[in-house]
Amino acid sequence: MINLNKVNKKIYWLSLVASILVACIIGWFGNDIQFWWTKGIPKEYYRANNIYIKDVHETVWGVDLENNLLTVKGKKTKGWYVKVYAKWSSSGGKCSTRRDWSEKPEMIPSRYNSEYYGIDLGEEYTIRIPQQVNHDINKCNDEIDEIYVYFYNSEISISVLAIKYYGRNIPVSKGRVGYPNQKRKSHCWKNHNSVFGDDTLVGFCKTKVNGPDPSYVYYDQIKPYTINLDFCFLDEEPLE
Repeated sequence: MINLNKVNKKIYWLSLVASILVACIIGWFGNDIQFWWTKGIPKEYYRANNIYIKDVHETVWGVDLENNLLTVKGKKTKGWYVKVYAKWSSSGGKCSTRRDWSEKPEMIPSRYNSEYYGIDLGEEYTIRIPQQVNHDINKCNDEIDEIYVYFYNSEISISVLAIKYYGRNIPVSKGRVGYPNQKRKSHCWKNHNSVFGDDTLVGFCKTKVNGPDPSYVYYDQIKPYTINLDFCFLDEEPLE
């Protein structure tokens, strides 16, 4: 005859041990597990075609996800992910801000920042980045100022590409005007930062391109554009 008291005690102790093990695993590896599950994308973000955005990006700022998109795609080291840091400016009467507190201050564009996350495809990735807004939603004539493309893992983010956008009133040397080279490969590595201390990691990259590589785009030059960018993370700085 089965002794129920012994069975219940055994179940109790097994459950207790399992609970302790689970708590320890969560305590030791909780952040790593969460990052693996979410790929570092905040919970308020959702997928809209080939980009992860927040609701405010669509409903308030009205980013245009259909026209004149900048596509960045390519191969990458597995376990690394892509995100974009974008700077926008708002102009027009109620959307600008005062430069000072004088009686009739000069009004200048107000600025805000946005982050977007790309689509992970294992050893490949893609992200389609808005370069303009939908004026049926956005009433402030917002314009894109800067775009920075980063690769990141659970430890560090590394900037690999930057584009700046200007009006024609800003002079830029002819050789620097235009979208970046469409085919590029970045070899990146991390190291300790000597300025902020040994515990602070920073990223470094060497990028190869064939031909000219401008990075300044005038607003009237904005168009659909694709950059094939391969990202390779190395354990140490390459010799060449």
